[in-house]
Amino acid sequence: MEAPRFGENSEEEPFFFDIDEEIRKLLESTSNHREEVIGIEVKYQTKHHEITAKIMKLREELDKLHTKQYEEVDKARTKYDEDMARLAALRKQKQEEEANKAYEETAKLIKEICDDFAAWTSAREYQVEDVVRIVHQYLIGSSGVMNANEMSLGKTFESIVALYIIRNLFEQKHGRKPNMLWLTKASIVQTGGTKNEATRWDPTLKMYPLAGSDSKPAREMVFKMAQGSGACILTNYETLRTTPEARKVNWDIVVMDEVHKLKGGANQNGATAIWSTVKDVVASAGFVMMLTGTPLVNKVEEIWSYLHIFDPVVFPDARRFARQFSAFRDMSGKLQFSLQSERLLKDILKGRLIRRTAHEVGLQMPPVNYQDIVLPHNLEQGEIYKQMREQFYIWLDGQDKPLSAMSLLAQLTRLRQINVLPVANFKSEDANGNEVITRLDVRDSSKLDEAVDIIMQTQDQVIVFCTFNEPLNELAFRLQVEGISSAVISSQTTDKMSAYEIGFQNKEIDVLLINSAMGEGLNLHKDIAKWTGGARAVILLDRWWNPSRNRQCIARAVRPETDQSVKEREPVMVYNLFCDGSIDYFIQALIDEKAAQFDAITESKELRHPQEWRDMLKKLL
Repeated sequence: MEAPRFGENSEEEPFFFDIDEEIRKLLESTSNHREEVIGIEVKYQTKHHEITAKIMKLREELDKLHTKQYEEVDKARTKYDEDMARLAALRKQKQEEEANKAYEETAKLIKEICDDFAAWTSAREYQVEDVVRIVHQYLIGSSGVMNANEMSLGKTFESIVALYIIRNLFEQKHGRKPNMLWLTKASIVQTGGTKNEATRWDPTLKMYPLAGSDSKPAREMVFKMAQGSGACILTNYETLRTTPEARKVNWDIVVMDEVHKLKGGANQNGATAIWSTVKDVVASAGFVMMLTGTPLVNKVEEIWSYLHIFDPVVFPDARRFARQFSAFRDMSGKLQFSLQSERLLKDILKGRLIRRTAHEVGLQMPPVNYQDIVLPHNLEQGEIYKQMREQFYIWLDGQDKPLSAMSLLAQLTRLRQINVLPVANFKSEDANGNEVITRLDVRDSSKLDEAVDIIMQTQDQVIVFCTFNEPLNELAFRLQVEGISSAVISSQTTDKMSAYEIGFQNKEIDVLLINSAMGEGLNLHKDIAKWTGGARAVILLDRWWNPSRNRQCIARAVRPETDQSVKEREPVMVYNLFCDGSIDYFIQALIDEKAAQFDAITESKELRHPQEWRDMLKKLL
């Protein structure tokens, strides 16, 4: 059945939808919602501003609180720092007073002991200070002192005076004579320099020189008799190794001269036999005086070698020493080793290390004029040097394995020999591995030519140093031709060193030709109060890898004179001979680098006592 259409036959009223009314209602509703939203926003915005205002106020109060806190903390810290500074000053003052009191006691004892000791009255002011410091360390129970004064300042004299005082103190305390051992180089034992100086300054000291070349029964007998005799045995380091009897003596006082020679404690292949022996002997010693004018030789391990003997507790291990007292710094694109000398001196060695320079103590040393003379190789000498240098480069390129320092030094030594005089025996291997000895015998040398000219022009006595014996012998021959008297000091003439020294002092020898490894302890300077002769010039045909040996050479002619009243002193000329473009410049670079490290270690004001201490000491003594 079909549904009826709208409006047709319908009794219901028709429905009309009013759009305008709906729009009005919606507008009214949205308006109400907008007002509600605005109200909510206003409500919370107002709350936000109230809270923000409170936060700002709290922040201001917090800033004020922090400011007040900082002011109070700063005030408290200032007061704390002032109190700590005052406390430190008072503690320092107390320590100084205690130290001065202790030094007063030391000075009093020294004054009593040295009342009739002539050497004490002959000591210079700085030497008196050094002796007091040495004796003071003995009295407070220290294991020893290292005297690193510059060469020619009288370390041997100071040690003799200190030894006189200490052995008297030892006898007073223990009621017996001490067992004393004085170690030095073999050449110094043979020349008799230390023995003569000991006899001169302390006639009461029984010093017995004992050479390693003496028969074994004789050496053993001397060490057996040394126990309890009160004698001081003067011998070289090697003698301890070859004479077991020396290790059986309980040494009360040990003096170790030229201690920087003991550098074999930290070798890669193990410690040397001499170093181990000396270490064992000194370990049981009561008091040790180490003497060295050159604390730094080549590298840090060498310093540790004798510092370990000096104090094994403080310096127990070479690697730890390197970690604690060294650093690496970059210079010109390479890493360079350097010692943290300030910490080493301030924290460890202060009070036990004495170091002075001639300039510091004001000794009237003769002025020194250095002159570097650059020479070309002579023709044949230059050709041989060029060939050897090229072979050296070829040899370097042909090495597959890392090279040892000894291998490199051996090859470089060939260049150094030719650079002075191409006369030497060179060992090599043929294709079958057999040893082949090649003899170079070329008497062509620009350095020897120049040395003869300098000697002729000087018209005074001259000392010539060289690492090799052949150039010295050749120069002696050339001087003989010129009618100039000379003598060669080398390992073959050690028994004549003392005679040559006296002959030079008396102007009987015009030129002394000395192997650079020899000559330590020789007095070859001008001293008009003692002798008529003395060197006015020093010629270095070549120089060693480190500055210490070179300084030793120059110091033979540059020493303080006895007559301190002479104001104008004739200068000593030092000639350094270089061959242009040669290995001499490589050696010079090594010397400069090591000299900088040496000065950093030793030239510290921390080692110098203040003037107040010195003034106090003067009044006491």
